[in-house]
Amino acid sequence: MLLVVLSSAILAFVHIASAESWPSGSRHEISITGADDNLSGASWNSQLQRLWVVRSKASEGDSRGVAWQLSYDAMTEEFVGGSDLIYLSSSAGTDIEACTQVALNNESQLYVMAENQGRIVQFNDLGSEDVTYKYWNLEEQNNGHAMPPENNEGLGAEGLEFVTDEALLAAEFRFPNGDTFTGSQKGMGGLMFVGHQLNGQLWVFDVNPNVTDDFVNYGSFNTSANEIAGLHFDRVSGLFYIWHNPGSSFWNTLEVTRMTSSTVGTIDSLVIFDTYMPNGNLEGIAIVGQDLCGAYSADDGERLFFFAHDDPGFDGGPPLFYFKHFSCGIECDQGLTAVGIQELLYILQEWGTSDPLADITHDGTVGQADVMLAITLWGTCTIDQY
Repeated sequence: MLLVVLSSAILAFVHIASAESWPSGSRHEISITGADDNLSGASWNSQLQRLWVVRSKASEGDSRGVAWQLSYDAMTEEFVGGSDLIYLSSSAGTDIEACTQVALNNESQLYVMAENQGRIVQFNDLGSEDVTYKYWNLEEQNNGHAMPPENNEGLGAEGLEFVTDEALLAAEFRFPNGDTFTGSQKGMGGLMFVGHQLNGQLWVFDVNPNVTDDFVNYGSFNTSANEIAGLHFDRVSGLFYIWHNPGSSFWNTLEVTRMTSSTVGTIDSLVIFDTYMPNGNLEGIAIVGQDLCGAYSADDGERLFFFAHDDPGFDGGPPLFYFKHFSCGIECDQGLTAVGIQELLYILQEWGTSDPLADITHDGTVGQADVMLAITLWGTCTIDQY
């Protein structure tokens, strides 16, 4: 398979998503104790090679959230640790719906999204008897924005993911209002993204990891669907995955973005998986990174994609499972476009303007430099991997 390296200079061309089908293959169950339902979030730690999973409550009558940390056993070719429950204090937040990690080398710290309270919670010293926490109430008015609370139909914040400054700067990320991102200011070294079930909005926060309720709300992006249930960021490829799980589980879609926004207030979609999708009330996703393609019994050029199943009793299927045929790369002829005559004609059409889609050199004016760069990149894929 020939893969062509993506230049950030041609991201301007990638603002209309191609449609893709879900890769074929059976799903593989991971045994996990006490997760018959309400398994709501997952996160892959690419450095420690651990899978985190969270559940909204320990059991009926016990409102504590629960987390598990699982690792791969090469001897049995299975993920283990699913019987080691880590309890999360209900005083910090209830209805835990998502999780993420910031410092990948810190296996005792976990950030979660508490949907009922509309807050991010940072748990520390997990696995010890003295678990501490901090929290940030995102529904409070802040910087002219307030994330909407969970409504009476139970629709609220369900996705949580951290993205590093390095990755956002490399992607030339812009805030939802169009302002250029120059780096986070609160000391976390990146931004927190929250996926909301109302209108499919992707909210952006700069969070101070050391001070409760110290954060900046930068507003929200529109996405390709009207609901978000899960988020994942691959620190190797720089790709951000948005899982949409609307009212009917047969409409599930997966949106992939480079964290660019050609239109103010809307995140760009590179690829949208919308056919032959996994069914069920799937509310959390995690994906093995590009650096571990072929690992964990996956074939060369493929990797694992994990799902947390919130209501297996209703939809059928196990609470935690994975597919191992999610591709590490694609070719230009698989429904994608290469830089060619259409892109060149668009540059010529916008000659002398400051159109951001045609100004691929980002020097402020569409002109000869953009034509020369388009010729240099002629025939290369607009997306080299997803």
